[in-house]
Amino acid sequence: MKAFSCPSTVNEVRTNTAPITAGMIDPKYSYNQSGVSSYADRVHLSSVYVTDLVTNAVGKMGAYGSSYENSGYLNSVLFGGALNTTPPNYGKRKTQNVCSHYLYQSITVDIKGQTGGPSDIWIIYDADDVGYLANGTVDPTRKNDNYPDPGDNHGSAGGNVVFCDGHAEWVPQKLYLYSFERGTDEWHPAVIP
Repeated sequence: MKAFSCPSTVNEVRTNTAPITAGMIDPKYSYNQSGVSSYADRVHLSSVYVTDLVTNAVGKMGAYGSSYENSGYLNSVLFGGALNTTPPNYGKRKTQNVCSHYLYQSITVDIKGQTGGPSDIWIIYDADDVGYLANGTVDPTRKNDNYPDPGDNHGSAGGNVVFCDGHAEWVPQKLYLYSFERGTDEWHPAVIP
């Protein structure tokens, strides 16, 4: 399980499992964009899932959870893609066909209408969520989702990304938003200093 824990964190993925129940859509969410209705079918008929792999650790000091996020869709409305579309835009699943010659839809960075490929598109990256303190306020070391903050795996320096062509790359903070946009085609809010 160490493959899911970044060495610069204290994150640990335990081997704890939970059962996959009949009719389960997803262990964490009530929606499914995959086109395969059964969670058991999506995990190749396994009867259990590893609980720490369906959630990100809470920053670099979080005890349990994965240090990495998966990015399986481009331009997803659930994660910031094109909003207010009819029918709702749930994005494009990252398949070999989609990633081989993708036409960007984004409005965040001036890339709309450009094309990208597997060497641009993200598939796995350092986990990076907004952090909340016990009293419900935002953790000042983790103010931004999907942007390097001091409380993230490598602080505000940047993050590691695995691209769809299989190469891994260090993306420094100054290039992060541009690479994120090309890697996910998702809208990103203004960075909170």
